[in-house]
Amino acid sequence: MKLYRVAISPRARKDLDSITHYLCAEATAESAARVLEAIEHAVLNLCVFPDRYPASRESDQLRQVVCKNYRILFRVGRSTVTVVAVVHAAQ
Repeated sequence: MKLYRVAISPRARKDLDSITHYLCAEATAESAARVLEAIEHAVLNLCVFPDRYPASRESDQLRQVVCKNYRILFRVGRSTVTVVAVVHAAQ
């Protein structure tokens, strides 16, 4: 079984910071922590069989995994999966 390295782009890091600030302001700390832990878990799981996820609607070059109310957009390379964005599922 091939294991991929998972990298997070600067834009995805910014998205995660924005999500963190939003959830901390709008939800309980426990709820925010649950959502962020679920996103982290989904991102870490991209190291195994990332091609199992469908192409995103933005590009055939990107794939997506939906976690809670967020879409994690990523690109699969030869040995690295790069998370390029984390956006609300309504976007």
